[in-house]
Amino acid sequence: MFRQIRNHDDRPRETFDDIVNNLKEVANKATKEIFAELEVPLLNSRLAHLLEAKNALRERLKKESLNRRLRARISQISKYVQQHVKNIAVQQSNEVCNEGDGEIRKGSKWGLA
Repeated sequence: MFRQIRNHDDRPRETFDDIVNNLKEVANKATKEIFAELEVPLLNSRLAHLLEAKNALRERLKKESLNRRLRARISQISKYVQQHVKNIAVQQSNEVCNEGDGEIRKGSKWGLA
């Protein structure tokens, strides 16, 4: 999205301030805010996509409150989100352990804080 907006904007930029201001404007246009009900330590593109899909289905559910398939799909996406968050947490803890393992073997200060 950011690159598409940048490619369509052909205004001449005279100074460095013009360039920086243009980049800020484009970044604001291309930024999306996603509501996450879970505490997410690291939001990657896959998790953001799942949360966005879940929020879109919730909005549809407000209009079609009796739709069973929609409720089932929201439940399924919720399970995917929970599993993905667990996978991210495991990856992060493994990274911390691997970094700490290297420090412990060196014999230097651990500094795990």
